[in-house]
Amino acid sequence: MIFDSCYSGGMARDINGTVLIPRARDDVGHIPKDTLEKLLSTYRQPPIQHYTVLAACDIRENAYEIEHGGGGRFTAALVDTLDRLLSPESKVSYATLYKCLPTLRHQTPKFIGATRRFLFSLSEAPDEGIFFDIEEEEHPRYIVLGAGNALGIEPDAEFRILSESRDVGSLVVEPEGVEMFKCHTRAQFRGDYCGPIPPPNAKVVLHNWSLYDRPLQVAVEGGAPRPVDTKAVQVVDRSSEADVVITKRGGHLKLTRTTLYIVESTGTRTLPLPAITDPQRLQTILTRVAHFNYHLLRDSPQSLGSDVTVEMYRVQKDGGKCFKDDREPDNLLKDDTLSIRFREGALYGVLIKNKSQYPLYPNIFHFDPSNYSISVSIFMNTIICGGVC
Repeated sequence: MIFDSCYSGGMARDINGTVLIPRARDDVGHIPKDTLEKLLSTYRQPPIQHYTVLAACDIRENAYEIEHGGGGRFTAALVDTLDRLLSPESKVSYATLYKCLPTLRHQTPKFIGATRRFLFSLSEAPDEGIFFDIEEEEHPRYIVLGAGNALGIEPDAEFRILSESRDVGSLVVEPEGVEMFKCHTRAQFRGDYCGPIPPPNAKVVLHNWSLYDRPLQVAVEGGAPRPVDTKAVQVVDRSSEADVVITKRGGHLKLTRTTLYIVESTGTRTLPLPAITDPQRLQTILTRVAHFNYHLLRDSPQSLGSDVTVEMYRVQKDGGKCFKDDREPDNLLKDDTLSIRFREGALYGVLIKNKSQYPLYPNIFHFDPSNYSISVSIFMNTIICGGVC
């Protein structure tokens, strides 16, 4: 399904594929309850793996037209990219297509659902994964550089070894082999590989990297609905063991965060949930919190102090020139906390400089208080080592 329309990124169901929540612009209200019940009883929900949505923009963005009747910008970019990528012998995934789209000003296309399929096919495409450099430690052991606790790598994780685009074997992370920014592995070469060791120009790729290796621990009090145990969420009996406690008081639900990492990072311990929170919506909220919680629980170095600086620049709409915002200091990072102020309607760019001994893995977390969603933009292959992003 391809939507080249304003707010089209909100047309899909929630990312966990289990809950169908009606989408509506804030200024037009929600679907009437009786209409919604009729829709849900009439149309069954297909699993998320059965469809792919290509949306022109995010849920709160406009989809723009080409001047002088040229059609939608997203449609034109999509067609041009397909012309470049497709040939009778080529196989391209939706994920690859998304990466190859040109940047569209003021709108952010979204590809949702079964994006790891080949285009116009039900066949699964290989996961492109995250690439890392390696160095030989002592055959058959290798060190994977840039992959460690800070990125969520755990023992027994498996990397595929690629040499000149050929798969020659795998590296398996050893039980005690994970450090902050690297991991120690043992090589397992394919039986038909007879080339030099280490392979020439070898890199390794991590496939099927999951953000849900550590489920969110949830406790329930005061008659609150009990969530369903999933890979992301796990119900525990005692509040002392929980990351999050769900409490029901006077018909309203409250979410209390008990994990030290969460409390320190958000500054708020208790959140009142919307009055219309039912068991399905609670499950969705907890799944989103689990996604966020995983990042906060990863190991990280102590304060980096002045070794890392974050600067903010205004970007001119015409010509793309950057200039420093005179209201902001050279470094926005103070006591490991980043505070950004911006002018309504202005375009901004952020510059990160890393002079520390640790590589940085930049992620963007966006909390939407209208539906309690937390979206995470993960820059998979952007690792800042003593440089600038």
